[in-house]
Amino acid sequence: MLAGLTGLAALCAIPGHAADAPADRPQVVFAISNSESMDGDLTGAIMTGSGMLPDNLSSLYASSSPQRYKVPDAFTPPLDPGQQGVAPYTVARQGVLYDNSASRLNIAKAGILSALHNYIDSVDFALATYKGTDTGAYDTWVYYLPSDAKGFVFTNDRLPGKRYVANPCYQYQAANASKLVAANCRSIALNDGANGPQLLDGSRYMQIGISSDDENVNDVLYHRPGIPGLIDNFGRIVPPTPYPPNYTIKDYNKNKVKLSYDRSVPVGYAFTVTPTNAGYIPYSPRALFVQRGFGYVVNAAPDTAATTVPMTSGLGAHPGTAQIDQALAPFAAALAPETNDANNSRTPEVKAMAVQAPLAGLVKGAGALFGKGPFSACPGRALILVTDGLPTEDLSGDYWPPLGSAAGQGYAMHAGFYGRAGDPAYGIVDEGSNAPSGTIAGQLDLASTNDQALIDTIEQIRQLRQAGVRTFVVGMGAGVDEKANPAAYAVLNAMAIAGGTAHEYPADSAAAFTGAVNAIAARIKECELPPAPLGSVYFPYDRYVILPMYRNNRAHILANARYMRAHPQVHAVLQGNCDARGSREYNLALGQKRAEVVMKALEKLGIAASRMEAVSFGKEHPRAEGSTRAAWAENRRTDVYYPDSAGSAAQPVPLN
Repeated sequence: MLAGLTGLAALCAIPGHAADAPADRPQVVFAISNSESMDGDLTGAIMTGSGMLPDNLSSLYASSSPQRYKVPDAFTPPLDPGQQGVAPYTVARQGVLYDNSASRLNIAKAGILSALHNYIDSVDFALATYKGTDTGAYDTWVYYLPSDAKGFVFTNDRLPGKRYVANPCYQYQAANASKLVAANCRSIALNDGANGPQLLDGSRYMQIGISSDDENVNDVLYHRPGIPGLIDNFGRIVPPTPYPPNYTIKDYNKNKVKLSYDRSVPVGYAFTVTPTNAGYIPYSPRALFVQRGFGYVVNAAPDTAATTVPMTSGLGAHPGTAQIDQALAPFAAALAPETNDANNSRTPEVKAMAVQAPLAGLVKGAGALFGKGPFSACPGRALILVTDGLPTEDLSGDYWPPLGSAAGQGYAMHAGFYGRAGDPAYGIVDEGSNAPSGTIAGQLDLASTNDQALIDTIEQIRQLRQAGVRTFVVGMGAGVDEKANPAAYAVLNAMAIAGGTAHEYPADSAAAFTGAVNAIAARIKECELPPAPLGSVYFPYDRYVILPMYRNNRAHILANARYMRAHPQVHAVLQGNCDARGSREYNLALGQKRAEVVMKALEKLGIAASRMEAVSFGKEHPRAEGSTRAAWAENRRTDVYYPDSAGSAAQPVPLN
């Protein structure tokens, strides 16, 4: 990068490679991290195939395998829209089951198809996914763990503060109960002295502590067909926990972490369980597995990606309808709903199937679809990385527990992000006062990070950036909500920073995902945004109330609101700052309040909160040096920074 140039201006100064002169059209690769967890809905429950069990398990439609769901806002089920806002999870056609649920994968497919239809007339696209061999569908089982060592409680009365699910054995002795469910429940009742046949049959609810539907678990049991629909595992767990001293991080790296139950009802089905790509392993005195639907299991390649659809070419400046339809056809096939073909014909649609998340390999393989760089910024090249979690497999094939997860804490995983305060509960190293010159707030500090899967992913994204390819990160699961999972949020934003796009696009709804990928495509088509308005919002000593006429605050806020309304694709980072007086902790809190009050002012002017991020630099980033009143006044401010724009960070100049 040439000295003195920043952002897109610098990218435009990079010459194209002689053998790979810039194409006439921008190029975009969609890279979908199609791990098993992408079959989960936006709350984590994996419902693929639900409501389509064999007749001898149909009683489970009232508990583990419901047939219908409430359709979330802005989502259209891919095959059967249902009626009155309720649709079937699964659709059967000519012996094939189709996933009709509001899974993350279906939401992503719909959003990507929307962007393709809107921009393929002027942008070339490709599609990459994890590389692995489809070996046919597995059956799936949701699993429940009790809240304590006493086991499950079956009841008709739900107490406040307790958690309940529908009892899968309710009325199993009735004449119309499905045969296999009745047989499995009878075995469980006879084995359980505390919950005999009468209580198990007559109780509507089962009290639990944890469900595999929980967002931080986001899992189901996968098994080939032919085992019971309900399986109770209990007894001694070997070893008692999956963490040190029983296992080391090297054991986790080599997929040697396994926990086994020694007893089961029905007999012969005591499982050995391994960590999910969410870093969860169900260790508990008891686990009840109840059948739900179908899914896929594939060990994806750690160091490359599958070219699901190669880069479109030959469309020219003004393609006709027939050309566009022909270009869209392979995307439509790949982005069709997931299926369970009874004949295992290996249908071509993208499936949520990878056991782990080798994001570094996905980025590396997807980047190869652009050819050899470096590339200029106009027409641009961009990777849109769609992920519902963090990298969990490095380029050499070693597994890593995701930062901030239960396993991440158990194995002492940690990472540092320049300028970000620490959070030991999530493995975030304190770097609030560490912001070396040339770094960006939120950038990953490799020296403070022991997660090789994350390091490899950041390095692959950085290499693409050096070649002139920007990486946009669209998060769908962990990382969408900073308060719920600050570690995942920090990781996805660090990936975006490495890719030159400054922040992730959090997609916590179907509308947010579709809006994000279309906004990104629009940015790439335009190549560059006009410069952002310059100017900071200033504050009196030790206060965070905006005084409209103080140092032209009102004009600055109105100018930024106009800019954001005119350019709906941009994202603003509101950076709160303080003068040098007071403790570091106090000023970090005050800076956050100053950033948030500007965010609220822009919200009142019609700017959506999802387009803004409030951060605090405390007293760590003074604009004016010294201990004078003038210097202090200059440093009590909130800067409005647009990472997407050709403009730079806010400067103290008047607006006209």
